[in-house]
Parts: sequence; structure tokens; C-alpha cells
Amino acid sequence: MATILSACVDLGSLAIGKEIEEYILVNELESSRQILTSLIHMFSKCGSINKAIEVF
Repeated sequence: MATILSACVDLGSLAIGKEIEEYILVNELESSRQILTSLIHMFSKCGSINKAIEVF
């Protein structure tokens, strides 16, 4: 998941990143620090600072 989120950053695709976030929440993967860090990074790089702060 962290690698996929990194790819979203490279593409600048916030829409795909949000879909991946939904997948993470549905599959209860949000306890992983690496995944949460990748989510924060993806949201901040894609311009959604408020969402990055919310995840933090």
C-alpha cells in the first residue's frame, strides 16, 4: 500500500489516493505506521493539507 501511495504522489493523483485510503480503512490497515506516513505524504504532496493533518 505504501508503494502504491508513493506512485500516486508521483502522478499527483489525489482521486486515486482517496480511493486507496478507502481501501485501507475498509480492510483495517490504518494501524500500520508506514501506511499512515505514506497517506500523510500523499495528501500533502497532492495539495490536500487539511486531509494530511486529519490523518496525522
